[in-house]
Amino acid sequence: MSHYLDPADDPATHRLARELEHRYVHGLGSGWFRTREQIASYFDGLELIEPGLVELGDWWPYGPPLCPRSAEQRLILGALARIPPVGNR
Repeated sequence: MSHYLDPADDPATHRLARELEHRYVHGLGSGWFRTREQIASYFDGLELIEPGLVELGDWWPYGPPLCPRSAEQRLILGALARIPPVGNR
């Protein structure tokens, strides 16, 4: 799963997330941003696969980064999870 992130604890990127959400929702009809905690709640009861809930670029790294990620690139998280084996529930 990938999801747009609203980093509520960082005022500058929070404002950027709110602006992008407004553009997506009123331009495309979708594109909600949620906090890390809200996104993580979708995985309740599941086992996250490493590296867990991280910036999307951390899932398929293409080697050393050539430059720092832009604020927009940092506003999407991704994770993969599975249902835990019966004995671990």
